[in-house]
Amino acid sequence: MTEPLPDLQPAINRKPAPRFWDRRLLANFSYLGVANLFYAFSQWGMLVVTAKLGSVAMTAQLSLGLAVAVPVMIFTGAGLRTVITADVLQRYTFGEYLTARLGSGMVGLVGVVIFALLTR
Repeated sequence: MTEPLPDLQPAINRKPAPRFWDRRLLANFSYLGVANLFYAFSQWGMLVVTAKLGSVAMTAQLSLGLAVAVPVMIFTGAGLRTVITADVLQRYTFGEYLTARLGSGMVGLVGVVIFALLTR
């Protein structure tokens, strides 16, 4: 018994697959690099300002807080910044990414707060 042929979409209506060197993809990845550098320098800047203007104890507390919170936030972020950057075919809307990013950020924040309350 033969199976019926699937309903194939005409080749004319298909979008061509993006090339790796597509300008939009390169622009998105350059945005990702700039955003990551800005984030790293802002963390470093907070530490420098605290070290210059605060006490050694304040700097130690900030360092410990960053050492605990940053890995949790990176883990709960699930690389969504990279995913939205690489989604050239636009399979998902920006709203879906934003909802996932905000939801995972809230989960990370709750996790850090619970950890802080338990280790007082």
